[in-house]
Amino acid sequence: MITYEIKLYKDGVLLATRSVAEGIEQYNFAAEIATAGPGSYTTTVQAKSDDNQAWRDGPVSELSDGKVVA
Repeated sequence: MITYEIKLYKDGVLLATRSVAEGIEQYNFAAEIATAGPGSYTTTVQAKSDDNQAWRDGPVSELSDGKVVA
């Protein structure tokens, strides 16, 4: 089974990491952003392989475009 690791950054600093199952097309970080407050938020995504699979983890995506929360 493939999972995806989504990382949320605030002002370039890692704020949260979440794993989601294959087929999930979005993740809502609203609670984390509300708690952390104003700043510039970006994300990365990486496909993670199961230890039983014949492939390795995928590359980490480029940072998403920043979303400024005031």
